[in-house]
Amino acid sequence: MKKQKLTDLQMDALREIANIGACHAATALSQLVQKKILIDVPQITIVRFPDLTSIFDGPETMVVGMYTPIFGEISGSILFLLPREDALRIVDMLWGRSSGNTKTLKEKDLELLRQTANILVASYLSALTKFIGLTTLASSSAISFDMLGAIVDAIVIETNLKADEAVLVETELLETSDRVKGLMFFIPDNESIDKILYKIKAE
Repeated sequence: MKKQKLTDLQMDALREIANIGACHAATALSQLVQKKILIDVPQITIVRFPDLTSIFDGPETMVVGMYTPIFGEISGSILFLLPREDALRIVDMLWGRSSGNTKTLKEKDLELLRQTANILVASYLSALTKFIGLTTLASSSAISFDMLGAIVDAIVIETNLKADEAVLVETELLETSDRVKGLMFFIPDNESIDKILYKIKAE
């Protein structure tokens, strides 16, 4: 899946899928926290998974990582990453606190972030399934607060990850005037991305 091989139509289709998923996720997340949360997808790009750490400030960046294996007719994984400061701001947003109130991530905060990741992943996969007509299911997300390099290395080792590239879905959560950005990496295996692109082309 080289970026230059994706046509404008295919990129537009991936963006449409992400936007549909974001709308559904916003509704579900708003119901979870009982307040209106909006989700926007400002940009979708293709990135090399080995270069993921360069997107942040290097492999020692402290992040909250939520990893979700996916399986079915489309298989692979989804990794949702939040730098520490953004994770603190999202926790404040979801709990209805003033920005800057949360200084450390407690167990209940991590669980709320994990539920948020589950909602985002489920909504994205539901939109993808409806668009391309191929079934894919998600396991529950596992969450870790660690250095980015350690999280990426653990995923590669534990899953024997073979994918070279990922679809990076920039994800912004908005509540009143506050806006926080996270990064969701959709990492289908090589066979699955071929299926997805073929289906998009056939639409």
